[in-house]
Amino acid sequence: MNMITTINEFKTSKAKKKKYAAYDLIIVDVQKQYKDYISDQFLIDLNTYCNEFNRVFQIYDTNKKNSPDYIFNNQTKAYGKQYGDKLSIDDVPGYFPLNMQDTIKKILTDIPDEGQMFETMYNDYWVYVGAQHDGGHEWFLCNKELANLFKSFAKQQRKIMLVGGAGGECIKDIYVTLKTFGVSVEYNFEHVYSKHDKQKINESYTNNFKIYTADEFYKYISTNGPDGEFDPRFLLKNDGGKKAFKYYQYSDYQQNKDSVFFMSLIVDNIIVALAHIQKSPYQENTYWLSYLCVDPIYEGKGYASQLAENIFQWFKNNNMSFETSRYTEDGFIKLKPLFNRLAAKYNVSFIDKEKF
Repeated sequence: MNMITTINEFKTSKAKKKKYAAYDLIIVDVQKQYKDYISDQFLIDLNTYCNEFNRVFQIYDTNKKNSPDYIFNNQTKAYGKQYGDKLSIDDVPGYFPLNMQDTIKKILTDIPDEGQMFETMYNDYWVYVGAQHDGGHEWFLCNKELANLFKSFAKQQRKIMLVGGAGGECIKDIYVTLKTFGVSVEYNFEHVYSKHDKQKINESYTNNFKIYTADEFYKYISTNGPDGEFDPRFLLKNDGGKKAFKYYQYSDYQQNKDSVFFMSLIVDNIIVALAHIQKSPYQENTYWLSYLCVDPIYEGKGYASQLAENIFQWFKNNNMSFETSRYTEDGFIKLKPLFNRLAAKYNVSFIDKEKF
């Protein structure tokens, strides 16, 4: 048995016990000026979530305040930022040296690629973040202090969990900028608020939702592995694979091909949550849910809830009825209340099971 003999060893040992020891947490724009969209319970839950991290960083909007409103558990430092803006051709001479100006002006005559970034004469960065909700800003000016922080994350190969808000707006500025600096970053949608429907998960993320037919799903998993080979996450362990999704079976895409769909949530081109539905042979416009599960590597980040939200939106939009299969014990506790809440929210005809 190894004994802890120094203070540093004690601190290191204690740090390793954190659930997200490999991650740092960034909280964006959780401020009193957004109190209409942030409940007291949201703050309590977020502060509790901070305990899962060794380092928590806060990024706050300085347009109305010069200091943050809250200090969160395990907070290391707070950084100010400005609200997004517009970079126009007329602005170029004021930010960039002469030898860069023609190139940047040419890029600005068209729509830049998301993540296009230009360093200014002042060592801050203009980043194209794409269109926001309601035609909001498309550019974010990342100041020097934030840029240095993001560079340090990339150098240290730290992973970032991103929370706060608002969904599809300022939090997206930080997400895109982190990615552009080469940082591995993920949202935890359980702790993301929205200005638009006051739901933590909202329409701005539905582009991560993809539906596959049986043949499309097979084509995806058979070519998405290393070197274009079969993705080992969808091979059974007996076949040398990882079987990332507990209830997934080969037969899911081999049988009843014309009546099944795979509904997936994709993050960074990886399926992180997967559901299998099958058309009922007994009732018109009704589908059975065989399972909904999350790759264990990505658990605890709200992906099951987000996938479920998108599934119910799909049933609503297609005027379909939805029937669950028998729950597992864990699913009975976690998914059953979620499904009933979403069925009521989207007014979907929902046939539930009472026992697991």
